[in-house]
Amino acid sequence: MMDYLRNSDADLFCAQESNYNLGHKSTVEEAVAHWKYRDSVFIPKSCNALTLFSNYPILDRHVIHSSSPGHVCVAYNVKIEGDTVVVVNCHFVSNAINPEDKATYQKIVTISDRDSTSEDILRLGRKVNDAGLRRAKQADSLALYLEQQGDRPIIVCGDFNETPLSYVHTRLCRLLNDAYTASGNGPGISYHLNKMYFRLDNILCSSHWRSFGARVDNRQKMSDHYPIEAWLKRINK
Repeated sequence: MMDYLRNSDADLFCAQESNYNLGHKSTVEEAVAHWKYRDSVFIPKSCNALTLFSNYPILDRHVIHSSSPGHVCVAYNVKIEGDTVVVVNCHFVSNAINPEDKATYQKIVTISDRDSTSEDILRLGRKVNDAGLRRAKQADSLALYLEQQGDRPIIVCGDFNETPLSYVHTRLCRLLNDAYTASGNGPGISYHLNKMYFRLDNILCSSHWRSFGARVDNRQKMSDHYPIEAWLKRINK
C-alpha cells in the first residue's frame, strides 16, 4: 500500500476507509508527501475517513449528509488551472456482509439444489435490500447537491457498493458520465473476493470532461477492492 501511494502520479487521489491515524501515520505521511494538498473527513460513529490527496489547491469542503445516519459524502472546491472544480469523494453504505454471510453466498453459488439454499437466499436478500434502501437515500442526497451546482465542472469518485445496474449508479449517471463505461474495457471488476466479482468503484464526471483509458488496476492485491483510475481532459462545451 505504501509503495502504491508513493508511486502514484494521480493529480487527484480519493481514498475511502482511510483512517491512517489508527497506526503507521508517519509511514503514510512519507508515502503521500508528493501531494501538496490533503484533507480527511472522519465519518461519525465509525473508524473510517474519506481522504483527498491533490496536486491542486483545495479551497474548501462541504459535507453532504443524508437521512441514512452515519454516512456522508464530501464535496471539495478544487482550483484546477484557473477554474474551480467540484470533486466529490464518497463511500456508500456497505451490505455489511460478514464472514458467515460470505460462506453462505459461496454455498448458494456452488450448490445446485435451490431448495437447500432458499432460506439463505431470502436472508441475504433482505440484508442487501435494507442496505440498498439506505444507499438510495445517500444517492438522492448527493444528486440533489450536484443538481444545485448548475453548470460547474464535477468529478465524483468513490466506492458505491453497488453495481452499474443499481439505482445508485443510474441516479447519478442521469447527471454525470461514467468514465469506465466511456473509456474502459471489459467488466471492470473492482471487488474480487469470496466469489463476488463486481464493479463497485467508480469515477464519474460532468460533460466538461472527456475520459481516456479508464481501468481497474488488478495488480494491486492489498485490498478486497482494486483501485480504479482514469485520465480526464477538460473540453469546451
